[in-house]
Amino acid sequence: MKPTLAQIAWLTARHFGIGIDALRGRSRKKSLVAARAAYVTIAWSYREPSILTERYSSPAIGAFLGGRDHSSILHLRDNRDLY
Repeated sequence: MKPTLAQIAWLTARHFGIGIDALRGRSRKKSLVAARAAYVTIAWSYREPSILTERYSSPAIGAFLGGRDHSSILHLRDNRDLY
């Protein structure tokens, strides 16, 4: 069963020792951007379609992360090694 975006956020925030509000917030602090990049990487890994689940699109992931544009999500995905 595929986890929800909220479940992925909770686990990511817990791993990084931050709150979900910080994960979804606007701060550009490097530690928070690293946590967001990890979140996007995990959420993106569940993007493969299957018969039973829907994909998580970059707009859906961005909306969950405080209304970020899909291009911000793609940037985090493509540059996660920088963080």
